[in-house]
Amino acid sequence: MMRIPAYGSSGPYKQARALGVHLESVLGHTLIRGYADADPSENSAIYSGDYLAGAQTALAVMMAVWHRDKTGDGQLIEMGQAENASAMLAHAFMDYALNGRLAERLGNRSVYGFAPTGVYPTQNVGTVDDQATAGSRSESIRDDEWRALKQAMGEPAWAADASLDTNAGRLAAHDAIDAKLAEWTSTFDDYALFHKLQSAGVSAAPVWKDRAPSMTRRWWRVGCISLRRCTAASARTASTPVHALLGHAANRAPAAGRAREHNEYVYKEILGFTDAEYQQLVDQGDIGMDFDASIP
Repeated sequence: MMRIPAYGSSGPYKQARALGVHLESVLGHTLIRGYADADPSENSAIYSGDYLAGAQTALAVMMAVWHRDKTGDGQLIEMGQAENASAMLAHAFMDYALNGRLAERLGNRSVYGFAPTGVYPTQNVGTVDDQATAGSRSESIRDDEWRALKQAMGEPAWAADASLDTNAGRLAAHDAIDAKLAEWTSTFDDYALFHKLQSAGVSAAPVWKDRAPSMTRRWWRVGCISLRRCTAASARTASTPVHALLGHAANRAPAAGRAREHNEYVYKEILGFTDAEYQQLVDQGDIGMDFDASIP
């Protein structure tokens, strides 16, 4: 048996319901991602706690089955989702423990401290006609790449400052460099700039939107824990219809208000409970469709 409470079975949060986005905020992940000049409440929601819990739960169950087959002993496993998801913040924990540094929001800048690094606008940002990219991304500029970037830009006067020849100097002037780079990149088509910089030896790539031409032929259908329609994740398939690839998995995921359908399927069809036995479990409160009134 595997149970996966959000915050464990003891402590002040033991009855708190949660989605991945709640776990992320309680853990502090929301505080260390996003843009430095933005409030954390402006961050888009992600559900990392959910998929991390799913992967680890599957592993734990497989290991328990393996253990049972070897020894005959069953296991009761509990995994607090918040504790499990805290592993994605290991770098922040270790940086504070070893160096006394608090993690900061970096936006699109380098986690390794290289400058300049970021996402910069191009001529066709957000245009419907192009439908391909949202800008040009520059990665991990080192000293040799900085010299190559200056040459690609035509050796502008602002980049001739000797203090910018070192990474430390560029880090100190990152905001000013970004402003100048944005002025320059905005005069180019994204792919033209991509090829220009790559040819010069500067790490750069266009940023694709999900409406890119190569991604619009087929759409994966995904389940949704809601009665509302959900936006599907995009992925192209050459000729096979998506529903033929996914089969039953193309159905939507169970919603909280529709728990009865799977309760009855599992208890009656898989476990073989009679209608009377199933109803007894419902009457006892062992099976239900609603959260207990005491749960906040």
